[in-house]
Amino acid sequence: MYVINYTMLDIAYLISKMNRFVSTLSMDHWKTIKRILKHLRYTLDHGVYYSGYLVVFEGYIDANWISKTKNLKSISGYVFTNDRVVVSWKSSKKTCIGRSTMKSEFITIDKVKEKVEWL
Repeated sequence: MYVINYTMLDIAYLISKMNRFVSTLSMDHWKTIKRILKHLRYTLDHGVYYSGYLVVFEGYIDANWISKTKNLKSISGYVFTNDRVVVSWKSSKKTCIGRSTMKSEFITIDKVKEKVEWL
């Protein structure tokens, strides 16, 4: 799961798309799932290895305010890297609405601080 969610972003994207069809899978969906599993078969030995040197994480976050009146939720995201390698990332619609750009940024910072503490 770590490889899928945090290092193989293309696979994470495909899996998120396939989740939309869980209740109504067609043969084309099953073929796509088999292709994903075949690809993952060759990544069983992949992982994150630390050499004992000081680990320095860099984090980047961003949030936007509501840009369209039809869409009442803004989008926020973050990415954390270790030596220019992505170790964690997320982009999603917010669950609460900020009334300004600054409030939107503060809401995002509050949500991301939990991930920072975990890392």
